Amino acid sequence: MHTQRIRFAILLPLAALAVWYFLVPAQIGLIWIQLQLAARHSTDGTVRLRNFSMPRDSILSFAVMSVGIRQGDTVTALNMPGLFGEVLISLPTTWPELWHPSSVPPEGWRSFCFPFFCLPAWWFIGRGLESLLGWRRPRWGTLLIGTLLCAAFLTLLLGLTFGESAAERANEKQFMLYGVAFWTLAFGVFPGAWIHRWLTRRKPHPEPIKISF
Repeated sequence: MHTQRIRFAILLPLAALAVWYFLVPAQIGLIWIQLQLAARHSTDGTVRLRNFSMPRDSILSFAVMSVGIRQGDTVTALNMPGLFGEVLISLPTTWPELWHPSSVPPEGWRSFCFPFFCLPAWWFIGRGLESLLGWRRPRWGTLLIGTLLCAAFLTLLLGLTFGESAAERANEKQFMLYGVAFWTLAFGVFPGAWIHRWLTRRKPHPEPIKISF
């Protein structure tokens, strides 16, 4: 009987987008609804809150900007490999500065682009997880690339943890450290799959039982 197995290469990107949806678009929608309700009784098209007011036609842009900035660090940490996509866009445009729309701060820009830039990395981690579980025969090149990425993130993690003074770490944004640690563990499925493959090959196979008459 054939057993249907979970396709982590598909499930992980979908799960990452679902988390992003609740962190960013869903919150934008909630703020927009709240401000629209607050503006119902306005006679001059102005939304008045406790500490500020704004034109009613600026509600959506305010919601997008405020949520983007507030969730920027979290989204960036969860989708750290998205930095490679940002670099690819910046190389022909603003390098060595990282490109982002002039009207949007970097944190807000990353809240919207990093989850999509990171989809190939989530797919890649899913493939590695399937290999680690023995559901897929891993290719040597795939294991090598994944192991090198794990080593690169581990090196960066050690550098951020032990290569800086306490004062420098205090000034460093903590989301960078958390994101690097998370993706070090995520890419760890590839050396894990390599070890699993090596142990499987070394495991002795039982000899067939010979029956003589």
